[in-house]
Amino acid sequence: MTAPALSIALRHRLPRIEIDATFAASGGRLALFGPSGAGKTTILKLIAGLMRADHATVQFGDVVWDDKATRVHVPAHLRRAAFVFQDDRLFPHLSVRRNLIYGRPDVSVAELRPIIELAGVGNLLERSVHTLSGGERKRVAIARALAASPNLLLLDEPYAGLDRATARQLRGDLRNLLTTSAVPHILVSHHLDDILAHAGEVALLDKGRLIGFGPPENVFSSSAGQRLLGHADETLSGGPVTILRAARAKGSSAEGLDAWQLENGRHLLLGESPARGAQSYIRIRATDVSLARTAPGETSVLNVLPAAIADLTSQGGFVDVRLDLGSGVFLTARITSYSAAKLDLAPARELHAMIKSAALTD
Repeated sequence: MTAPALSIALRHRLPRIEIDATFAASGGRLALFGPSGAGKTTILKLIAGLMRADHATVQFGDVVWDDKATRVHVPAHLRRAAFVFQDDRLFPHLSVRRNLIYGRPDVSVAELRPIIELAGVGNLLERSVHTLSGGERKRVAIARALAASPNLLLLDEPYAGLDRATARQLRGDLRNLLTTSAVPHILVSHHLDDILAHAGEVALLDKGRLIGFGPPENVFSSSAGQRLLGHADETLSGGPVTILRAARAKGSSAEGLDAWQLENGRHLLLGESPARGAQSYIRIRATDVSLARTAPGETSVLNVLPAAIADLTSQGGFVDVRLDLGSGVFLTARITSYSAAKLDLAPARELHAMIKSAALTD
């Protein structure tokens, strides 16, 4: 089933920021990415109808939710857009079970069993929300939103406040849940791992303004995307990051590793991850890529890709080397100026890019 398209044109002034964003999303898996204070949550609330914009056009599928010119404003409760807030907002006086059915008191727990099982909250139903861990609270909040059978699911930093291991587990489970339920969703985050797990399209936001829109591999390869990655995601401040679309390769895995095929037909070996589906995005830090003029012999590095130098950019004592892997696939390596001189690098020169599989696990 094709997800309803979402088109928005928003202008709204707040005391510290002015929102100005216009785009159309068609795939049902949208992410709003940018640093704190970029206006992501405000845009989510404007889409949900929880706030009214100074000037707005919002259309979901064939239904116009907002149109300032014709004075159309569909109330939030009629949009059936379920909102999962960053602080989860569970009802503290109700059990998990009663939280789940709050929006649909006529529905039975048995009818919600598929969502309950996929969300991993089946053993929590009679618990008080006061006894839940942070990860459990997030799961209940997501299950409650899906239990309302929404037209659109809005997720505001769903992994905020969780430790890395808990966030990783929940991220994989939520991805499976959303894939199974096929509910269109919009994710707000300033972490690249979240975006790559959930989004087919990304709206890049900075200081309230849209500065990029499109598939993750395109948005984050732009200069604006690279700049915001370093500012928004504190784990990515060490140089350029390449995002590559890949498909799981059948029958090509090694022990403890999965083979992924890039769009140019070449393969990369990554650590096994049950959270990834048949299609995924691979994140490669420029500092994790080494270069060799000749093919390496016996080495622990499993990913060795023939490449040609597309261009070179000096960055202080470093050189960023943009590598053409063929068929429109590019990879950036960051090496020292000393290494670049030692290898006598120049545009069009052929060499080998080497990437450790351990550097590619998320």
